[in-house]
Amino acid sequence: MSDGLRDAEVGTATFYRAQTTEGVMRTALIALAAGVLVSGLAFGAPVGEPAPDFSALTVQELLGKLRDADMMVCSSAVEELVKRARADEKVIGSIEAVTKDLNPQARRYALQALAFTGSAKAVTPLIAALKDRDAMVRESVGTIIQDTRAMAPGYVAPLIAALKDPEARVRSSAAAALGVQGDARAIDPLMAATKDTDFAVRYHALQSLGELGGEKAKAAAAAGLADPDERVRFSAARVLVGMRDARAVPILIDLLGSKESMVALEAARMLGELGDRRAADALAAAFKSDDPRLRDAAAWALGRLGAADGSGGEAYPEVRRKLAQPVNFEFQGLALEDVLRFCADYSGAAIQVRWGTLQAAGVERSAKVTLNLKSVPLGAALRLILRSVAAKGKLDFAVKDGVVVVSTVADLEQARPLTSP
Repeated sequence: MSDGLRDAEVGTATFYRAQTTEGVMRTALIALAAGVLVSGLAFGAPVGEPAPDFSALTVQELLGKLRDADMMVCSSAVEELVKRARADEKVIGSIEAVTKDLNPQARRYALQALAFTGSAKAVTPLIAALKDRDAMVRESVGTIIQDTRAMAPGYVAPLIAALKDPEARVRSSAAAALGVQGDARAIDPLMAATKDTDFAVRYHALQSLGELGGEKAKAAAAAGLADPDERVRFSAARVLVGMRDARAVPILIDLLGSKESMVALEAARMLGELGDRRAADALAAAFKSDDPRLRDAAAWALGRLGAADGSGGEAYPEVRRKLAQPVNFEFQGLALEDVLRFCADYSGAAIQVRWGTLQAAGVERSAKVTLNLKSVPLGAALRLILRSVAAKGKLDFAVKDGVVVVSTVADLEQARPLTSP
């Protein structure tokens, strides 16, 4: 242990404060998008494959490439057409003409190119395409609007009408595009769409309601937590997280065990955002996953528990900074007392342990800790340490007056106001 460490007994609590120089903090934020339901037209060549060079082609030759069977060829042609149209407005008219082509693929890619030019001339063809005889063309409209984040008052009514299209793929893309518009006229139709027979429509309707916000969106999301499809429950939980609604916590805990890795990862991230202590045990279990990405996400979330509960978590930014500091610990049967002392010394954080309360709960200073932690935030490390010596949900820590207080969960709850890190 460091010679700079000072211990002081105050009643039944030990106060550890390190006088060592603080290490450099590095916070790893896990921000993963689920993306499991998002479909759309490619823009640009697939990663890892060189895009064709069409810079020498004429506009008409480029337009002809929109009918090619190779998607990379089509996408590269779209990209070159967009460049030309931004430099010369006359090209926009040529692209617009192809939105009425007999070939549905050409129409789709022409609509995409037109939208990506940013021209107001894209609005009328996109609206007209929502009544196209080809379902994939109709579907592409909502996808293009969503991808370009294009907003126009004229889009709202046709997109609402598309929520009743006979093809689920069209209803789904329309639901997604309505969230981009930010128009309250879409709220009630989207509420109705959350009861659609197709899961993707329900998923995107909830997602768009979350973008629009308000009490109706919150009510729809709360109802969506009981949806029979996991992906819809995920969407509902994400809306509630955006509204800081703790009703999402039980569903997110359940989704940590999802077979869809991206869903599990996003669930861990959202639990960290909510910062609800009820997630601690599930996140500690997820930290033992075979998936290194889920372990990292769970560790990050564990370190954030309590940070977003409105109890003043930003009042002690220096403590928060220290608790976010990544650590590499390996303890092989070391006494809990020595482990906590080491944590204080290593991080420079002031740690107070209420030993009397811990001992009353059956946790002794000599309790053995065996853990191997690599690049884990200190806050997460502390929670994993405490869970290694006590039953689930028994021990935790919070911050009071800039000091990390270690005790039982019951004691910390009774001792409010404490600031959870």
